[in-house]
Amino acid sequence: VDALNNTKTQATEYRGMVGAKGVMGEWDWESALAQMASKAEQTSRGAFSDSGFKAVIGDYNNPGADFFNKAGGYQIGKPNSAAVLNQLFPEYGYEGSIKQTAVDFKASRNFGRLPGGPMAVAVGADLRREEAVLTPTQNLLQGDIVGNGLSTANASRNFGAVFTEFSLPVLKELEVQAAARLDKFPGFGTHISPKLAIRYQPTGSLLLRGTLESGFRAPNLSESAPSTKASYQSGLDPLR
Repeated sequence: VDALNNTKTQATEYRGMVGAKGVMGEWDWESALAQMASKAEQTSRGAFSDSGFKAVIGDYNNPGADFFNKAGGYQIGKPNSAAVLNQLFPEYGYEGSIKQTAVDFKASRNFGRLPGGPMAVAVGADLRREEAVLTPTQNLLQGDIVGNGLSTANASRNFGAVFTEFSLPVLKELEVQAAARLDKFPGFGTHISPKLAIRYQPTGSLLLRGTLESGFRAPNLSESAPSTKASYQSGLDPLR
C-alpha cells in the first residue's frame, strides 16, 4: 500500500506543412516541406529503490540489529513520512522524443501520342531526416530500481528516394502504367522497386485492372540505430 503504485504519461505533438505548385514550361510541378514531432514523459512509482531500501530499512547483505529498526526509517504497519516513502519508492521513468523532417518534389508532363491518346511522364524525389531520443531517469540508468531494466536510444538518419512513372494509353480501351522507385537508407544497399499496371475497359460497364509490383521494408530507426536495452527473464527456482 505504501508503494503508491501509479504511472503518469504526458505527451505533446505537432505537425506542420507548407507547399507550392506551379507550371514551368511544359511541366506541372509541386513541392512540399513538412515536419512532425512528438515528445512524451512517463513516470512511475511502486518499485523499490535499492539504495533507498538500504537507507531506510537496512542493508540486506548485512542486516544487523537495525534491520527494519532504523532511526527515522521505514516502519512496518505504521505511518511513514513522505520523505521516507519517496526514498524507498522513488519516481522513475523515461523521456522520449521523435522528429521527422521531409521535403518532396514532383513534376509531370505530356509527351508524344499513342492510339489511345497522349503519353504522360512524372518524376519526383523524397528526402527525409529522422531523429529519435529515449532517455531513462538516472535511477534506472544506475540500476537502482529493483526488477526494472532499461532502454536508451539516441539516433538519427537521412534517407531518400527518387521515382518515375509513365502513363501509356496503348489503345483507347487499354492503358499501361510503368513505374520505378529507388530508395536509399544509410547502411543498406540501394533498392529499386518496379511496378507495372494495366487498365482495360472494353465497354462502359466493364473495367479490368491488374498490377504487378515489388517493394521492401527498411528497418525503422529504433531497429537499426545504436541503442541499449536491458531486461529480465523470469525463471523457475525449484528450491523455492
